Amino acid sequence: MLERLKEFIVYKNFSIRKFETILEIGNGTISRAIKYSKEIGSDKIAKICKLFPDLNPIWLITGRGQMLNTSEPNILNEPEEVYGLDKNVEQLLEIIELQKFKIRKLEEELKKK
Repeated sequence: MLERLKEFIVYKNFSIRKFETILEIGNGTISRAIKYSKEIGSDKIAKICKLFPDLNPIWLITGRGQMLNTSEPNILNEPEEVYGLDKNVEQLLEIIELQKFKIRKLEEELKKK
């Protein structure tokens, strides 16, 4: 597992020290584990997976699968125009609903007069 962790650190273009700093763990914790083939605690593995959601935890622990998660949809892979249109449609639908509500309220006020 430590070799895969080291591979991920290199992939992210971090030094081991920077990686330890990001994790807020002691200086040398990861580097000593790699150097002396000592396992790191499950709490540290959980923290790594939480801070780096792109890392596939199954790959990290077992070596099976790909290093990076591919199950989450990546909006960056969608054409920008499509993503922008979806957001616009969503916003327009909200505006229409608000306008319908205002029209109903105004109609009720007119009926009272």
